[in-house]
Formats: sequence, structure tokens, C-alpha cells
Amino acid sequence: MFKVLWAIQPAKFFLILSVSALISFSSCNKASVVGLDVQPENDLIDAYYQDTLTLITQTIKEDSLRTDGNLVYTGIGLIGKYHDPVFGLASSSIYSQLLMYSNAPSFGTKPVVDSVRLTLTYSAMYGKKAKPRQSQILNVYQLAEDLDINSPYYSNKLKSYGLELTTTNGYVFKPRPTDSIVVFGKTKLAPALRVPIQNSFGQMILDTQNRANLATNASFIKFIKGLYITTDNTTGIPSQEGNIINFNMFASKLNIYYHNSTDDSLQYDLSMAGARYMYFNHTYVPYAEPDLQKQLTGQQQQNDIVFVQSMAGLKTKVLIPNLVSWGKKEFIAVNRAELVIKSISLPKDTFAVIPALNLLAINDDKKTAYLLPDALEGTSYFGGAYDTRDSSYHFTITRQVQQLISGTKANNGFYIVSANGSSQPNRVVLGGGSPVLNGGSTPNNYKMKLKITYTKLK
Repeated sequence: MFKVLWAIQPAKFFLILSVSALISFSSCNKASVVGLDVQPENDLIDAYYQDTLTLITQTIKEDSLRTDGNLVYTGIGLIGKYHDPVFGLASSSIYSQLLMYSNAPSFGTKPVVDSVRLTLTYSAMYGKKAKPRQSQILNVYQLAEDLDINSPYYSNKLKSYGLELTTTNGYVFKPRPTDSIVVFGKTKLAPALRVPIQNSFGQMILDTQNRANLATNASFIKFIKGLYITTDNTTGIPSQEGNIINFNMFASKLNIYYHNSTDDSLQYDLSMAGARYMYFNHTYVPYAEPDLQKQLTGQQQQNDIVFVQSMAGLKTKVLIPNLVSWGKKEFIAVNRAELVIKSISLPKDTFAVIPALNLLAINDDKKTAYLLPDALEGTSYFGGAYDTRDSSYHFTITRQVQQLISGTKANNGFYIVSANGSSQPNRVVLGGGSPVLNGGSTPNNYKMKLKITYTKLK
């Protein structure tokens, strides 16, 4: 399905090579070349260029990501499900505490619930933009386990839950992130998803006034441990359909509408700004692109395309096996090293790419990773942002490459991951390290490359 893509703009490589050659030539002055201070001032230094080192690339599953509110501090909460014809099914659910705005609230004499709503305030949406959008089923359950604001929580952590709280054992909705809502026929509110909750849940809270359970939030979260909000029971989403919605958890609330013996039209709100975290789920078989499924089973060790996915989905492993031996043979000082990664828009690909990637170096355990020294210089130097001009990502990794060649760091390879992967649902297809497509003779114009400008030491 990809072959038609590879024929596009075959001259790009030669243009890049020509421009790079000019850059290399112009970088030979003393002020612009890293590492010149190791040479005597009277030495004549020539700059060379290399972009043909072998890069072995493979897609692997991402480890779990930390998603608690202490890390995702902007109040982001992802809920929903989509069906990507390339990446398969992806979903996000939320575990969240409910908090009182003040201690020991009073609801008056004989308070009676009129209705209860879980109001989730829209912030953004990912997936199909055009209407009509696919319906989803939202379930809200009462948590059976505590949440701790001081504890880290990861995206693969499940917690037990009990009662279903929606009025119909699941609320069917279509995402409407731009439609304002009108409450009681008069009050216009910001776009939000308003989920009917069983009155008995709200009545249980009202009936607890003047008791220890409502004395402080510390006691309240022992009484009401929180909510589990999910669309995992949604089935039958067609390919290219579905959405994951970004809700503003700081603005989201549980609204209890009630009356008492003296007043009507009363309202009591509970906040969702306490402890919370997101649970991510991905299903690749049988929904994902066959090439992706093969890579995840280890059937392909070198690939013309690779995949990166947020929400603890996928990352790409990059090995450069000949880098150290080449560098030592040439006995070089690295002036500039740049990893260039091209994104690819596949047929039927309607899902937005990742706005920024991150590049990590793999530790000796071959599993964990660390920040490159180049990353400490900031994103303006290190790179990683998506460049719309040529659909690419660029990383400057000069210091890391020099340390690998000099032997001060082990050449274990790199991971390409989504930046901010715990707070966004985006994904991207990238050109891999194979120079040809589908094992044939067609050149891979999207091939990932390490471009090195260097000086031979004398």
C-alpha cells in the first residue's frame, strides 16, 4: 500500500546532499566547528561529510508512562477511543478523586436530590473532526481503592471499582467540543459533556452532612474514594472513526442539584482537581497495519517505515552499529551531527502527527534510557519539533556522537519517543533505516539519516 508514496519527489535526496555539502564547506572556519580547540592553531583543517552510516530501525512497544496529576500538571484528562487503520485501537480512561470546595458543608433541613450531573469540560479533541462523529459509551464507576495525591501513578495501573453510577448503565454521546450548553433553559455554559448520574449517589452525600465523613477532604476521600471514567465498553468503531477528548479537569465537576425544606434550586459541586491519573489501552492485532504487527512480533529487524505513538503506545529503536568503528578508523572530531527523520502520510491516514518527538539514549541494560547531553542545551538547539516545511523532525546530537566515538559512552542506540506522550493521543509514521522499500530495489526517499560533518585529526 505504500509503494506509490516512495516515488514522490525523488530529487529531494540530491538537493539535501547539495545543501549539506555547502553547509559543510561553510563550516570550516574556526569559530563554527566544534572540537577545533583540540588542534594547534597553525594546523589546516578540512571538513568532511558523512550520511551513509547504516541505521537499523524497529518499532517496539512503549513502556508505561507516568500520568498522575503531579506530572500532567496542566489539568489534562484524556477520555475516549479511536480506530486508526494504521495503529489500531487506542483508548484512554481516567481515575479521579472528588474533592469538596470547603469543609463540613451544610445542605439545610431534609435535603433531597433533584438530579446529578458529571460535567466534563472540553478542552480539545483528537481523531475525526468532521461530523457526524462516532457515538461512544461512557461509563462512570465508583472507585473501591484509594488514590493518593503524593503517589506516582502509571498508565498501565488498574484499580478496582464498584457501582456503575450513570443512570442507564452507560451514557451514549457524540463528542461536541465546540457546542456550548444551556442549563435549565437559561444559563449558557462552556462546551462540556454532561453525564447523568444516579440520584442515589448524590443523596448519599447529602445525607452525610454533619458527620465526620464530610468534616475535611482527608475524611471525604476515604468516604468517596473517587471515580473511574471510561469508554472501554464502546465497540464497533469503524476504521478512521472515533475520538479521544482532552477534558480540562480543573474546570470539571460533579454537580448535585437539590432542594430542602426551605429552598428550591440549590446546587452543590465537587471538584475533580485532586489526585488522578490516566489509564491507556492499545490493541494492535488484528486492527493495525500488517507491517506494524510484524515489527511488534520481532519478525522484521530492519524496516523502511517505523511507528511512534503517544499514550504509552509505540516507540522506535535506532541502532547505528558501525558508528564507533567508522569514527575511530577516520580518527575524527565531530563538528556537527544531525539525525534527520522524515514523517510519512500513508493512504487513509487522517490522524494528526505528533507535534514534537524526543530522542533518548539507551542504557547498558538495553531497556531504560537517558537524556542526551545535547538535550540539555534546550529545544532550540536539540530540536525535535515537527517541521511542516518538509514533514520532518531534526535532532542535533553532536556531543552524544562525539562521546560514543571517543568511548566515554556505550553505543547502545536510541529510542525515538513522543514528547509529552502522557498528555496527548497523537501518533506518526516515520521513514526507517532501510535504504530500499519492501525489500526491493525502489529507493527509500524517506530514509532516516545521521548526517555528520567532521574533521580528520592529524
